[in-house]
Amino acid sequence: ALWSKTATIAENDLRDRARAVEAHERVVALEASAKSLDALARLTADLGDAKQTCKWLERRLEGATPQERVSLLFKLARARLEAGDRGAALESLEAAFAEAPK
Repeated sequence: ALWSKTATIAENDLRDRARAVEAHERVVALEASAKSLDALARLTADLGDAKQTCKWLERRLEGATPQERVSLLFKLARARLEAGDRGAALESLEAAFAEAPK
């Protein structure tokens, strides 16, 4: 809980994204919480690190509910495209369409 609070303070009060990333990484090292994985994906995207964004979105997908998966797959497709991996981006889009409610 301490690292989670540190991450929140770093991001919201100090506006220090790099420090927030470090704190969320410590949270995830202890327990892969959806909140911290979402924050890591968002923060690394804001910092322009698409490869790290992909890493965190992939981890987030591991524990995602069926209702969350489609949105996460679209985010992952965008991040993979920004990372220059068009093939993986296409795979994410295909998975999102396959899992989307009909």
